[in-house]
Amino acid sequence: MEWHQHELTGAPQSDNFWYRGVVIGRRHVLTFSIPYGARKSMIPARGTNVVAFQTFKNHGITGINSTIGVRVTRAWIGKKLDQVNCEMHVEVVELQAL
Repeated sequence: MEWHQHELTGAPQSDNFWYRGVVIGRRHVLTFSIPYGARKSMIPARGTNVVAFQTFKNHGITGINSTIGVRVTRAWIGKKLDQVNCEMHVEVVELQAL
């Protein structure tokens, strides 16, 4: 199972993405519950385009078009949820048309 197919542990957190005093998009942080043993191999690479993944589409994170898309800016492992699972936070930026 791929990292984006795992269960979300809550609603995505979203806020404006600023660049030099101008809002150019939205920043979203999604938290997934992943197997603890696979935590090092499951983190998505920075720059991964996630616009085609259904998890993101379900939350309205669609980007401008498929060329620019929605890119992963950061991903990190959070707290351990139980003996089997831990949290993985994925931050993505969805650029908006200017």
